[in-house]
Amino acid sequence: MSAREIFAGTSLILILFCASSLAKYSGGTGEPNDPYLIATPNDLNSIGLDPCDWDNHFKMTADINMAGYSYTTAIISPDIDSSLSEFQGTAFTGVFDGNGYVIKNLKIDTLGVGNDYLGIFGQINAGGSVQNLYLEDINFVGSYGSSYVGGICGYNNGYIKDCNSDTVLSGSGRIGGVCGKNTGFITNCTSASSITGSDFSGYLGCLCGDNLGLIYDSQASGQITCGDNSGHLGGLCGRNMDCVKESSAIVSIEAKTDSDYLGGLCGDNQNLIIRCHAEFSINYGERIGGLVGINWGAGVIKNCYAQGTILGTSDIGGICGENYLCSISSCYSKGSIAGWYDVGGICGNNAGDVNNCYSDIYAEGMLPGGVCGGNYGSVSDCYSIGYSEEGGGLCGMSSGVINNSYFLDPNDGGGPNNGLGLPLTEEQMKLKDSFVEWDFVNLWDIGENQTYPFLRTHLPSDINKDDETNLYDLAIVAGNWLAEE
Repeated sequence: MSAREIFAGTSLILILFCASSLAKYSGGTGEPNDPYLIATPNDLNSIGLDPCDWDNHFKMTADINMAGYSYTTAIISPDIDSSLSEFQGTAFTGVFDGNGYVIKNLKIDTLGVGNDYLGIFGQINAGGSVQNLYLEDINFVGSYGSSYVGGICGYNNGYIKDCNSDTVLSGSGRIGGVCGKNTGFITNCTSASSITGSDFSGYLGCLCGDNLGLIYDSQASGQITCGDNSGHLGGLCGRNMDCVKESSAIVSIEAKTDSDYLGGLCGDNQNLIIRCHAEFSINYGERIGGLVGINWGAGVIKNCYAQGTILGTSDIGGICGENYLCSISSCYSKGSIAGWYDVGGICGNNAGDVNNCYSDIYAEGMLPGGVCGGNYGSVSDCYSIGYSEEGGGLCGMSSGVINNSYFLDPNDGGGPNNGLGLPLTEEQMKLKDSFVEWDFVNLWDIGENQTYPFLRTHLPSDINKDDETNLYDLAIVAGNWLAEE
């Protein structure tokens, strides 16, 4: 057979294979102004059968119940060789618009094989996007060794926006309610996830397991449960290597022996977290923080707050477990934390810079501190009104620098006076002049004789925490007032 005949035969096969997509779906041509219309379970299943369509445009026109279908890999753009760590297959580079509709009752079960890149999409590459999609009652069962597991996709290098994911997920690594790993963009997404990891599992988050891209204006809630020797567990993402901005998490994390790097927002932060908050209950391990477990590399935490409870071993902090040569600024924490040593209201172990922060934390441990358990860096323009029976009202111990920082006098309910920081009475704590050289123009404010200092980025009157004080906050106050009567 000549080369020309081989080429002609191959071309005919490809034409027939790809042309079959013309008869699929519920309408449309796949063009931007005439997307394929997806209205049935068969439509969604058919996308996964035709790689030739994975760079086209799709739009849902109805809710889709996948209860009659079961998969062992991703529906669209699956990984075709789980023996290799890198994605093997054809990534999705098209546009999938959920149009506000729901995909529900979908189950992916690897049946113990350990397949990777599990999700509606296995991998989304640059140029690909998923938007306005809602997932409900999604259950992806990975086995020991399954990695890159997410409600929307296993790996995102594209754009995910305006999506909502309600998922139950399991596996061993890089697992998230929206995506397992993100090197692209996730904006305005919400996730409610229950995630179960095995022993030695890592990079688990209720929104994203491992973030090397941008997460903006997104919220996550749920539970993470792991076995021994697990790490990089976070309410929003297990690890942040790039930027998390204006996002939040409400999470319960249960880990076991020798687990490390646990955080209400991120277990491990190596870049920028700004204007975020977390509500948390975390038990058990070391380097645990209400916001992040460890802040290192190029880590910057700014304008954040956290509230909840922690029980761990060492390096336990209301904001950060360990701050290594990095900065934490304009943050506050509330709640109760307990560990063996290096336990602090803002940071358990500080070898970096903590400035313009405050805490209201009940701390237990060996030499706990209202702001830092162990300070080996610098603490400046901070205060604590928290309580501990031992340690210090400001720092449990310090070989670093402390400037213009204060704690509530133990006679008024603050922590012990061990000579680190300056004690102020309840009355003095409500006077601007007590806080020497503090910036009460740009950073701090105070209700003279009425309130403790508060950060201008976290106004006490901002009831709904949208960074604005307006009629919505007044309505919340009025509603609660009337309810109490």
